[in-house]
Amino acid sequence: MPYGGAVRASGGEPDFNDLIVVVRVANDSDGDGLWDDWETSGIDTNGDGKVEPNGVVDLKLNNANPNRRDIYLEIDYMVCPGDGNCLNNQVAAGRSYKPKDKALQLVRDAFAANGITLHYEVDDAIPIQFMALNCPNLDITASENVKNFDNTKSDDRYFGLTNPRRFAYHYAVFGYRQAENTLSSGCGETPGNDLIVTLGAWNTQCFKPGPNGKIDTTPTSDDFLIQDKVSPGIYAGGKI
Repeated sequence: MPYGGAVRASGGEPDFNDLIVVVRVANDSDGDGLWDDWETSGIDTNGDGKVEPNGVVDLKLNNANPNRRDIYLEIDYMVCPGDGNCLNNQVAAGRSYKPKDKALQLVRDAFAANGITLHYEVDDAIPIQFMALNCPNLDITASENVKNFDNTKSDDRYFGLTNPRRFAYHYAVFGYRQAENTLSSGCGETPGNDLIVTLGAWNTQCFKPGPNGKIDTTPTSDDFLIQDKVSPGIYAGGKI
């Protein structure tokens, strides 16, 4: 290199090839399956040495605590469009299975009482459909009329195969029924990171109506809590 053409790199001396190495120790102090480094610095999913904050390529775990167990969860929910009935008139137009904030808060409080912080985001609406998740002891499989949970999760409109959340987030769908004649209120992978809550077959008159005339928060939160706990490891690393 001609004299005077040296480049000063990252504050180092000219005429030398400076190298900066970032050493990260793989440790999980709280045992929640999320590396301490992920919880403090974010997840560099493409290995370029930096964590982009936009959530498109890399992932920042907001409000994570390496010394307290954290669970991150994305929730999608089914809706029947307001312009018509769904599933051969089994579901009325405008019906939504979006969980109520009160129900989710009850679940969050239950985890907090056991030293776990639940971080959830209610995200995308999915058209009403029968949907099966491959759970033990449930003889429900995908067919022409029953959609596959994994196919929905793989869809970029909802979660997607390249979503940086795949490293740390669990995925839940709140929906109608898993199949036409099933009464199951839901199930979770064991072990795994996915779960489904299906209260469409439940008689809402059995419960005190909620503020919007829909099912009360209690069965929703109870079932969500059950499915969340029977999906060990509920933590991304498979620990419970």
